Amino acid sequence: FIGRIVAMALYHGKFIDNGFSLAFYKRMLGKALTMHDLESLDPEFYSSLLWISENNLNDNDNLELYFNTSFELLGKIEIIELKPDGNDIKLTEENKNEYLELMTKWRFTRGVEEQTKAFLHGFNEVSFFF
Repeated sequence: FIGRIVAMALYHGKFIDNGFSLAFYKRMLGKALTMHDLESLDPEFYSSLLWISENNLNDNDNLELYFNTSFELLGKIEIIELKPDGNDIKLTEENKNEYLELMTKWRFTRGVEEQTKAFLHGFNEVSFFF
């Protein structure tokens, strides 16, 4: 529903101060989201991924990261595998690009994927006409 309203406002040249992030606008336009889009949304998370990106992980034997992530939900820590058997796949220099892509995708979709799809469905129903 709200997607239709936003699309109609755009169609009629009206501005709606909605607080959407630049990353959300990119998603509305069907543009690919990158790790760098996280910088304004979650600077601390972005800095962590940037460190991984810029450093040689073969030089950091003590780094115990796997293809999973955790977050708190209702006071309980939830662990999510970024890919099948992610709990058993250690992050290495060779697989870090895949890890960065999966972490970026997870951060943009965690907990809001269904709402985003519904918004975009409504937006695209109307914006299709202009």
